[in-house]
Amino acid sequence: LSLEIIIYENGVETLSDILDYREDEEGIYYDLKNSDDNRIDKFKRNKNFIDSELEIRNKRRIEKLGFDIEEIK
Repeated sequence: LSLEIIIYENGVETLSDILDYREDEEGIYYDLKNSDDNRIDKFKRNKNFIDSELEIRNKRRIEKLGFDIEEIK
């Protein structure tokens, strides 16, 4: 699943749609090899942000719950 965001010329961003690629064998393909440096840098910044958030939240979950990912039994 993916959220589609529309960025208007005035810089306003809005959520547009939820895209469902679960039936697509290869899933979403971003074609980063053919992307410009700005797009690649944005992907890197987003990945670093997500990694940082996961680290913070996993640490808090371990402190409060004793685990980060709940085991399915």
